[in-house]
Amino acid sequence: MSTLQFTNIISSDILIHSEKASLPLIDIGEDEYFGILKTNIDKTRMVNTPTLMKFTIDKTGSMNEQQTRKTTKMDYVVQTFISMMEYLSKLDAQIFVQVNTFNITVDELIQCVRITPDNLDEMINKIKSIRADESTDIGLAMEKANEELAQYAEENPEHQIGHIFMTDGDQTRNVKMVSELTELVNSKYNNILVGFGIDHNVDLLSNMADKKNTEYKFVDNMENTSLVYGETVHKFIYPALRNVEFRIENGKLYDWKKNEWTVCLYEDVIIGEAEKVYHIKTTDPSNVLVNIHGSLASLPVTVEISDFDKEFRLLDTATPIPDLVTITTGDIISNDLTKYAFRQKVQELLFRAKSIKYDSISSFKSELRDAFRTIRKYMRMNLLLNDGLLKMICDDIVITYRTIGLGNGRAFAVARQTSQGRQQSYNTGSSQASNKTDTLDLQRQNAVGPDMFDFVPSTPRPVLKRMNTISQRVADERFSASLPNSDDELNVDTFTKYDERGFFHPPVSVFKNIFEDDNYLPEDEIEYYLPSTNYTTCYATPDVLQTMRTMSKRNP
Repeated sequence: MSTLQFTNIISSDILIHSEKASLPLIDIGEDEYFGILKTNIDKTRMVNTPTLMKFTIDKTGSMNEQQTRKTTKMDYVVQTFISMMEYLSKLDAQIFVQVNTFNITVDELIQCVRITPDNLDEMINKIKSIRADESTDIGLAMEKANEELAQYAEENPEHQIGHIFMTDGDQTRNVKMVSELTELVNSKYNNILVGFGIDHNVDLLSNMADKKNTEYKFVDNMENTSLVYGETVHKFIYPALRNVEFRIENGKLYDWKKNEWTVCLYEDVIIGEAEKVYHIKTTDPSNVLVNIHGSLASLPVTVEISDFDKEFRLLDTATPIPDLVTITTGDIISNDLTKYAFRQKVQELLFRAKSIKYDSISSFKSELRDAFRTIRKYMRMNLLLNDGLLKMICDDIVITYRTIGLGNGRAFAVARQTSQGRQQSYNTGSSQASNKTDTLDLQRQNAVGPDMFDFVPSTPRPVLKRMNTISQRVADERFSASLPNSDDELNVDTFTKYDERGFFHPPVSVFKNIFEDDNYLPEDEIEYYLPSTNYTTCYATPDVLQTMRTMSKRNP
């Protein structure tokens, strides 16, 4: 019996910037046009493929470091895992869990088992039994995981497999080169590498994440542990497409990982409800196209069947959208992609920030400062101060500016670049960067207030005090408070304002050319800017946010 072919891609379109000469900051050839590929994914069902989530948890002595007066790193990990196990046990899906802990040895904490409400308490008790001590042998932990994953895959070839590896430190036992440890990552499976705290080896984890089907996440604030694991779990529960390849003809696509233009981009998983935007350049804007190949991981919620074609195949083809023309005058409505040009520039800067040399920091910070001034002036003059994408790239610049050259600077640069490139829901915040200004203290920054520049601030977030104990109920309430509400402006409004084709165009009466003068205001200066305190991005979908909220709560 043949299976039916469906797609959960709602639309895939190419839009080309109309005025080549008007694009600021980015560097493209005189004969090249800048554009974007936008792909919208349907809301999908929960995965029906049996899924193994293998967790490897660092239990070395550094996990006993206190983050609050009575709360350690390990307390946050245990707390998050309890909430995660509760969440997974309630899903109408075949979810298998296996947990290893490691220091100088590797111990199997939880044998591979399908998680259900019936075995939940037993699993929670095992998680609570974790005790941290000794030094770190990351290589041994990876080797053990590879051995067990290979055996599981051989016995269950049709199952979805994910490995979530967490460490807060560096290889201190049986020291090996970064290249040797990187080779231990098995790209046959989806790997999530979680750097826990500011002291982890970002060089090691980011190098590992360069491998196929592997990504890096940075927990800079322990209170956000549940957010990181929430987004990670969601990727396995609500995948829409797997092994996706975007193949362009008559143009090039930007590869954020390598900071280069290429003819093919790869995404291991794209979740349901996602809106993915990729940058393109072409010398033939009329004939550029992108073929999207991949395999379906789940079906749209509107489709009532269980059997469907999961083979790798052509899913959709994106072509340029014809120009819109006004009915009354026949004028062509120009496509303005300035905000995406800004995003392109910031991605290039973030890539460079990862490996900047000490003697180049001063000049690089000048580049960051100049880019920030241009973007903020554009936002102010075009009434886009609350635009989600533009606010996010301003945060990218400022956090990089204030942390570069510091001990944790590379971790922030890598994390911000990864979140922007992958279009993730979680992002590192500004808690480590907000006080690292060059010439102005926070009191002066706050003196540049809304009334002075007609700026409408977002709703202030609640002030959260440190816990004196690790009370689960109180802690989960705090985790919940750190998530935006469902009507939060940043996450409900996407980062574009739409016309009938689904793309942003500033009203003609509003758009102003900001590149003809040096008329900047104090608020356009990087030293006056306070980054957002929101840890979720403009890319977050409603379903991802719901998973993150659910994982941050416990039943009474």
